[in-house]
Amino acid sequence: MSDIFWVTGTTVEKTKPRLAVAEVLNAAGVQPSWVDQVHWIVEQDSQPEGVTTGLFPVVFHWPRQVLLTDFLLHDVCRSLMIREQNLALIAEEEGGLVHFTVLCSPQSVGRYNLLPHAHIAGWWTLPPTGLTTLPQKLEKSGYDLDCVQWLAGELSLVEQAKLAFPEARLVDQGFLSTIGRLNQLIHRLDKEKCSHGLLLANSLAGPVLATLVER
Repeated sequence: MSDIFWVTGTTVEKTKPRLAVAEVLNAAGVQPSWVDQVHWIVEQDSQPEGVTTGLFPVVFHWPRQVLLTDFLLHDVCRSLMIREQNLALIAEEEGGLVHFTVLCSPQSVGRYNLLPHAHIAGWWTLPPTGLTTLPQKLEKSGYDLDCVQWLAGELSLVEQAKLAFPEARLVDQGFLSTIGRLNQLIHRLDKEKCSHGLLLANSLAGPVLATLVER
């Protein structure tokens, strides 16, 4: 799979998310007008329109649903891979916080002179009982199984994954949101100077979504 770059990602207070997001983007050298699409996942009764109005060209607001953010993450990666988009932002509300991340295509790195910190190396959708096939997916994509050093996601799911990746450690379950966990996984890889980690998600009797992150 083609590399999709992670430019920046963090958690900001929900009280002034517009200003905080703009400041983080500016620190990463990203102009809001460069972002082709924003996917903002909201909690019930949230009103994010005032946060995003006039800041980004195209914004989708989605009500929180199980696996929605993971599906959007994969869909954005596919869109960037085929050059349908150059930069995309995914934001997800969790209580009084907003987690967000900015992803970009390989072409936009040079175009906008960006300095990515990590990248999404692979993503897979597996049937409900297909977690055991994940090692085969990695091997077919050219990865050794021992490259996966960290796992993030629901505790029961990552514990199952440890059967296939026994040397991998679990990222602290600090957040429940997908974007919060993604950022946390990347920060953990950076802190521990590790190369790869897996973000996992599933639902009751639903598919398993796996995202491979490379630092």
